Amino acid sequence: MTSLATQLQAVASAAPREERLKGKASLLYELREAADIDLATIYAVGVQGFTELCRLDGRFETYQRGLFSRQASETNRELQDREFNAKLDLQLDGFFKLLSGYFASVSAAKCLEFLIRRMKIHVFNVEQVVTCALPYHATPEFVKLVQLANLTNTSFYWLQGVKDTGAAPPRNALVARCRHDAAFLSFVCEAAAAAASNKGSPGAASAFYAVLPAPR
Repeated sequence: MTSLATQLQAVASAAPREERLKGKASLLYELREAADIDLATIYAVGVQGFTELCRLDGRFETYQRGLFSRQASETNRELQDREFNAKLDLQLDGFFKLLSGYFASVSAAKCLEFLIRRMKIHVFNVEQVVTCALPYHATPEFVKLVQLANLTNTSFYWLQGVKDTGAAPPRNALVARCRHDAAFLSFVCEAAAAAASNKGSPGAASAFYAVLPAPR
């Protein structure tokens, strides 16, 4: 299946859920409340969060033009070609790796709110954004992100239970997944290497992926 076909399939499977709920996907607001908030307002919220993150870590500034500029806010990725989306995905991947160290902050939630609304990351970039959030698996923010995400045909399909019940997955469940799922273990090792690199995530995120495969 081509990349474009995969994206179209993701949209088709995600849209009915939002339509039934008569709202818009959102981390900060209830779905129906979010439906009454326009894109310009969500963009302002995202820029505020991004500015706050840049004050904490200057490396975020790299992503201003591609993700948080006025032009980015006015661009609908679903109307763009494969090359555009490939470049956007690379930008988002780098941003999420850095954001993982700050996922628990309000500033991060503001940024993600805009990226969900404008870039539809909960449809097109599920693996990257869930990877970003996984070190915070016990938090309500992680659960809400998973509930928004289209997990079908992703490496995180097994989080469907979290999506259905709203219960955060305990650490021992993730450790067990590493033991019995070679693909997930490989993913964790790759995430640990990325988090430990200069371009990776600081703090808790790096430590989480480094120790997750080791049972306590």
